Amino acid sequence: MTELSDDLVANAVLVANEVVNQPGVYGPSKQWDGPVSVDALREYVIAKTGIPLSIKDVSFEGKFTCSRIERYKDRNEITVRFDLDQDMKRFGCVKELAHILIDTDESMQPYGDHRIDDLVDRGIIGLASGDGPTGMATQSEYLAEIAAMEIMYPLERRNIDMSASQESGVLPIRRVALEREMPPVYVAASINEHYLRYIKTACKQAVSKG
Repeated sequence: MTELSDDLVANAVLVANEVVNQPGVYGPSKQWDGPVSVDALREYVIAKTGIPLSIKDVSFEGKFTCSRIERYKDRNEITVRFDLDQDMKRFGCVKELAHILIDTDESMQPYGDHRIDDLVDRGIIGLASGDGPTGMATQSEYLAEIAAMEIMYPLERRNIDMSASQESGVLPIRRVALEREMPPVYVAASINEHYLRYIKTACKQAVSKG
């Protein structure tokens, strides 16, 4: 697996935690139930950055690429493949919105986003696409997916659901995916014991560094 900096992973998780507690992103119950509001998340990102942002469906080729972000001086544009199912479109939107919140100057390719898209198209990077080489562009994709998972299925909510399913010993992934309007593959990834241990360890180590 691509080596990710503990500080970068911790930042992605902390940013996600801040996002899910913003007004309107989830309901008023404070238990992060139901699906995340992509519209409220978009409005939060606009308010945070002060940069106009549009999201639209488009037709483009790519086996793995489901979405992309294009950044201009006066606006950001997120495009999502029109032929995806609704849950994958939602995940793509959240992932690109996460890019805006967590990307650093070092994580941006100097030659344009098409190089990152090419790596995704080839299945080299992305949690659902296989391992990739070490590098900030690769880390950027991994980190955005981590942040998107943490936004769409917050750790606190996963703890609630996993505690409630202790009798059966199995968390019903497809039912959770339907309730959260989230691709099942990412629900499964978010409760994977190795993934959970990884992000928790990264956050602890980042905190210990001060």
